[in-house]
Amino acid sequence: MTLQGKGYFIWRIPYAENGNVNAIASLAQQAGYTHVLVKVADGAYAYNVDSNGRDLVPPLVNALKARNIKVWGWHYIYGDYPTSEADKAIQRINGLRLDGYALDVEGEYKQAGKA
Repeated sequence: MTLQGKGYFIWRIPYAENGNVNAIASLAQQAGYTHVLVKVADGAYAYNVDSNGRDLVPPLVNALKARNIKVWGWHYIYGDYPTSEADKAIQRINGLRLDGYALDVEGEYKQAGKA
């Protein structure tokens, strides 16, 4: 599946409209976005989980999907623990009802041994 239309990335949910998922979804709908990519994992760890262990992603996924906006997760990977990173990706994809998944692969993969 490929993304088509207009969308944007959310890195930290609490900093987007002060974490108000209904405000985020409403603005996305008003802007005519067809999709939003939300950071859901960093390396082998879930991302956008608050200090109390509450996952902030599911309420945002629900608010966006209620407005017919597709939700993709994005995952920054380092390549140090590829099996753990893959396991986390599978867990987040299955647990969050995502429409797609994007990997953010950057400078770490230019290091020796990470072909």
